Amino acid sequence: MWKNYVVIVYRNIIRQKLNSLVNVLGLAAGISAASLIFLFVNTEMSYDEQWSESNQLYRVNETFGYYQKPETPYAVVSYLLGTRLRELFSEQSVCRVEGGNYGKKIFVEDKWVNPGAIKHTDDNFFELFDYPRQKLDVDTDTLPAAWVADQVFDNYFEQYNATSFVYGENTYYVAGTFSKQGYHSHLDVDIVIPYDSTIVNNWSRENDWTRLVANVYVKSELPTAQLEEKINRELDTNVDSFVNRYDMQMELYFPVIAVPDIHFSKQFQFDSYSNGDPNVVWLFAIIGLLILIVAGINYINMAIAQGGIRAREIAIRKAMGASRKNIIVQFLGESVAITLIAIVLSFIMTEMLFPAFNSITGFEFYIYDSYVFWPLLLFLFFVWFLLGFFSGFYPAFVLSEFQPVTIFRSGADLLLYRNVRSYFISSTKVRKAMLVVQYVIAGTIIITTIIIQVQTHFLFQRDLGFDLEKLVVIELEGNSAHEPEYESLLSAVNELENVNRASLANKVPGQRTGRLLFTFHFNDSISQGTYDFYSGSYDVINVLGAEIIAGRGFDRTGTEEQIGREVLVNEKFVEHMGWDEPLGKKFRSGFQPAHTIVGVVRNFNYYSLHREIAPLVILPDIFSSHFLVINTDHPNTLIQSGKLEHLWNGFFPSEVPSIYKLSESYNAQYTKETRLLSIFMYFSGLSLIISGLGLFALSAFSVQRRSKEISIRKILGADRKHIIKLLYVDYIQIFLFSTLIAWGVAWLFAERWLGTFVASVSPGILPYIIGSLVIFLVAIITVSYHTLKAFVRNPSVYLKYE
Repeated sequence: MWKNYVVIVYRNIIRQKLNSLVNVLGLAAGISAASLIFLFVNTEMSYDEQWSESNQLYRVNETFGYYQKPETPYAVVSYLLGTRLRELFSEQSVCRVEGGNYGKKIFVEDKWVNPGAIKHTDDNFFELFDYPRQKLDVDTDTLPAAWVADQVFDNYFEQYNATSFVYGENTYYVAGTFSKQGYHSHLDVDIVIPYDSTIVNNWSRENDWTRLVANVYVKSELPTAQLEEKINRELDTNVDSFVNRYDMQMELYFPVIAVPDIHFSKQFQFDSYSNGDPNVVWLFAIIGLLILIVAGINYINMAIAQGGIRAREIAIRKAMGASRKNIIVQFLGESVAITLIAIVLSFIMTEMLFPAFNSITGFEFYIYDSYVFWPLLLFLFFVWFLLGFFSGFYPAFVLSEFQPVTIFRSGADLLLYRNVRSYFISSTKVRKAMLVVQYVIAGTIIITTIIIQVQTHFLFQRDLGFDLEKLVVIELEGNSAHEPEYESLLSAVNELENVNRASLANKVPGQRTGRLLFTFHFNDSISQGTYDFYSGSYDVINVLGAEIIAGRGFDRTGTEEQIGREVLVNEKFVEHMGWDEPLGKKFRSGFQPAHTIVGVVRNFNYYSLHREIAPLVILPDIFSSHFLVINTDHPNTLIQSGKLEHLWNGFFPSEVPSIYKLSESYNAQYTKETRLLSIFMYFSGLSLIISGLGLFALSAFSVQRRSKEISIRKILGADRKHIIKLLYVDYIQIFLFSTLIAWGVAWLFAERWLGTFVASVSPGILPYIIGSLVIFLVAIITVSYHTLKAFVRNPSVYLKYE
């Protein structure tokens, strides 16, 4: 019996080549897109859940509470907090993780290389975060051990047969490698090295609760609330003593967050760059589901459309003794078979699309990796079951109701009898409803894509209040021992042709600023708060191209001590403090002597447009220089000339310079938006293709079913306009109804998404009109092929047997 079913399925697929091809291609494209989205969503939802005891891992954060001011929560905390927690808990239950304190580069053999993220950690790092490790056959009692990510080891160590490297003033031997493959975490780490004595014995680290430098993790069986309460209760005395000693008008407390919850956390400043947006994840999940629905609708529509054609087949099988159950099994079997073929094809398409998908998402997926292959296989099996049975359910149960006697009665036309006629009436309504759903989905995705494109263009073209497109950056190591060389390099760069001016800076726009604790005296009261700050040479504001609207910049003729006491603030800072006359106001930073405001800078967007401009303090060059910023009218020419590399090699011959346009790193803040746009563009095109395929086959069936009617109308004198109106009117009605719904859904998305920016475009009605026109043109072109074909064909072709 099963062999008979297989033969029938095969013959029907071969007999209906066009319909089968449309079904298979539509389903395969939809399933492939949904598979990629599934992998993205599954990865995003499983961040930091791969650790063996992830449910017991917590990160301790630090919050500054000020009188009548918003609280300031941070993901980074003081090193001192980690020290106290290691006394409170077992040392093996607390781990501090801190970014490399000696720059971004290491010295391997005779080359300086940038290996990625270097982290100082306590020795129990791999007990909490148990990456798979492989120990090397190298050991020494004289050098501290380091662990290197296997990919970094392959790139920079294996080719030189190197087993050690220099970082800062220390030499480390490579104890082994660890694998990050399949481990998606908020941790960004490529080299793990222990703390050295220079860091640990620093006075401020052992005494200052406000110097935020590290992440602190705790492994505990306590629930989050109880752990947080215990930590704050035990540290209360230590914190109060520190606050009272320095007369600080604030409170410190330490909220706790479970490590698996970090990825979607937004409340902590200076958190991981990899943190995601749950709204985007759910949006992608919905898109994947909608793509599957569009693909499934194609199959259901085609199965319904073919129902009348296959009515005689059903009647004959029933007359030969087939039960309704046999008919249902046959149609479900066809659906399952076609879906299986589509799934096999989609697996091939998914593998081919992985490189493009990886470049968009930033992930590194390979289809045969176990953490990709098995979830994908499970997903495809689920889709096979869902689409195979769901898509075939309606046709199977409706068509199996046909009665042979009404189909063969008196040899009359199939469409004259009640049950068959009622089937066509009901199936037409169902097909129209499904076409509406298809075009609502396609229209919504296309209109949304256009809105995202308009906003993305606005983000890249908006005036930010400084000379973004004119700025070239050379990254420095931030090593205070090299400050004399940095000053000499700055002087040499200022002498180059095409350089307007240059400056050293601690931070540049687009990078995370530092934050400092500032103390203000108002009559007899004291107020404190932490604020963003920049630090740079005397003309750093002029180099950036920001405008000083009151007062002056730093006085280059003053002594080092005098310049060190001057400070600039932006308009937002003045507004925040409520000052009418800010010039001459004094306040302290940290525990340093008072600064005097000498100038006010016009507000500029030193962060992306996701954030409001915040109060900003610009300090003189009292922090380590991490960047050399160059203002030039011809940034590409300056970079391509090689002059900057030549000057760099004169001072640092063994190091490869990192030179780039500031716009490249600044616009990297919009990576999520560009990824979102790319994905929407792919899926809008895909939804159009799938919808077009379905409409192509349906219009072919519709024209074929009405071919005799069209032929008779032509013989009776109907002109082209009448025939076209006859065939187009249903589709135009469906299009108009779908467009209204799509406009509403797209508008809701636009309102919510554009609301995440502090500055956004007003898209107006144009994106809605353009998106609708695209859908309309695809529908008209698709239907027109069969319509014109039917119109030009001689009526005798259809009526010669009548």
